Amino acid sequence: MRLGIVENSKKGHDYAARVFVVKKTGATPLSNRAMNYVFSSLDVSENISDSAKVELDEELTQDESGNYKSNTYRTRFTLDNAQAIYSIDSRFGSQGMAYFVFSDILGDHQIYMASEMEVSLKNSDYYLQYRYLKKKVDWNFVFYHNAIKYNYSYSPSGETQNYSRYRILGTYLSAMRPFSRFMRLEGSLDLNYTEEASILEEVSGYNLDITETVMSSFTTLIPGIKYVWDNTIWSQTYPIDGIRSYLRYRMSPEINHRSLVFHRLTADVRKYVPITNGISFATRIFAGTNWGRDTQNFRLGGVPWLFSKDADRVRSSDSLSIGELYFSEYLMPVRGSMISERIGENTLLFNIELRLPFLLYYFPTIRYFGQINGVLFVDAGVAWNDDEYPEFWNEDSWGSGDTGWLMSYGLGPRFIFLGMPWQLDYAWKYNPHKGTISERKWYLSIGLDY
Repeated sequence: MRLGIVENSKKGHDYAARVFVVKKTGATPLSNRAMNYVFSSLDVSENISDSAKVELDEELTQDESGNYKSNTYRTRFTLDNAQAIYSIDSRFGSQGMAYFVFSDILGDHQIYMASEMEVSLKNSDYYLQYRYLKKKVDWNFVFYHNAIKYNYSYSPSGETQNYSRYRILGTYLSAMRPFSRFMRLEGSLDLNYTEEASILEEVSGYNLDITETVMSSFTTLIPGIKYVWDNTIWSQTYPIDGIRSYLRYRMSPEINHRSLVFHRLTADVRKYVPITNGISFATRIFAGTNWGRDTQNFRLGGVPWLFSKDADRVRSSDSLSIGELYFSEYLMPVRGSMISERIGENTLLFNIELRLPFLLYYFPTIRYFGQINGVLFVDAGVAWNDDEYPEFWNEDSWGSGDTGWLMSYGLGPRFIFLGMPWQLDYAWKYNPHKGTISERKWYLSIGLDY
């Protein structure tokens, strides 16, 4: 039965019946659930149009025995994405990169390429990654180079300039093996060459003479293993239910007399509890320790902000070595403090957030910003060396040295702008022993969750 509706033509543009079912599940418009049922008047037994039939020549699809021919899939890469990006890093400053992504039709193979727009290979950042995703185990092969120039000085005539350069060149191999939808095991192997050099550039007529002196260098081989559990349920820019956790071990053995020798064990557990109507509670505990001949450090504190009231992004670290630069682990956020405000071989970090809708009851959708959410947070962390653990109740543990406790609290909105997740935090640093509260600081950053 047709009912006079031509559903397979543009003019018909309708169906015999539509049923909309809406269920109110919460106080906000986003909480409502809707389903759309469409009932067609077409009868599949009817011959709608002979011209709609598509027939293929049997000689192309079948062999002499009448069996369908099988064709071997041939891998062919196509360009998926090409873009130029300008970024600001909290440790290394700003940089511009060109990215290219290639993959085959089935998605079994992926190639990533990235490069800076510099002529000198030693002074540029560039990366090449190949991902093999055909089997259950996902393999990643990476070749990378990173260079940081700093401490510039110029002669009065401008004919010479001197600067220092850190650079790391390496290869990285990793494999990820899932055991369920929520659990996986990751293994990695990182072989790299790290170098600190002093560079002198002199202009002589039309020539540029470059003299390079290597101050120190070493090679490291860093195997690692990581267990991951993640059954979280996301809502917009952060999870609202479930647990995310991992346990990770990395080490650097002595492969030659200049190698770094260290071990690192870290654990990160995050719990998300839904309350009601888009309100949720999030907690995080991070714990880590380092040991070995060349023990590395955790650098605790701060936020990877783009704009802030703080004049300094990172706590002054004139004595930062090349090993600390590349092999220290930065722990964030501790809002209200600077990056690397606490430095130690061992660390604990606690984050607590109450996440709730903001203005959704009155403005369900705000143009250009989408939905706006808000958080109330408390951050606390401690870093120490093996000599003594700083007791929370000891007033001396809250001083201005490298080790000790940090604590802060605050609030801020979360929103989508220009397709990116923005976080605006207002934070106050708090000393529970003296009862002192710092002046308000604000940080604008881009990111998800913590």
